[in-house]
Amino acid sequence: MAAYYTVKRGRVVDLRARRLWTQDALAKAAGVAKQTITRMETGSHTPSFDTIKKVAAALDVGPDALIDYHVSGAAESASEVPSEPGLTEENEAGLEAARRRKEELDEEKLREGNASGTGDRAP
Repeated sequence: MAAYYTVKRGRVVDLRARRLWTQDALAKAAGVAKQTITRMETGSHTPSFDTIKKVAAALDVGPDALIDYHVSGAAESASEVPSEPGLTEENEAGLEAARRRKEELDEEKLREGNASGTGDRAP
């Protein structure tokens, strides 16, 4: 059986949202390119373990908090895959509240930028 890992779906986004960080802010804190964070969040690329360690350290979690380990021939159906350990309903509610607050702040920032004529538009 071959073993491999991927970044847990949505985990980097959730941890970043808790801190109300942008992808740029996380990239700077981790010392990686913003594109690396984007790719981790979308699942389009699995970074090296060293990169995962850097991002995990910036998010103040261990690397295992970001990694899903896989073994070929392992359970494929969702009912056979265990849920994420330590993520309680209360934590999920807190994450959702943080996401909503971040969206509110982003909208507020956009409105302020548009009101002053300095919206997030390319030159």
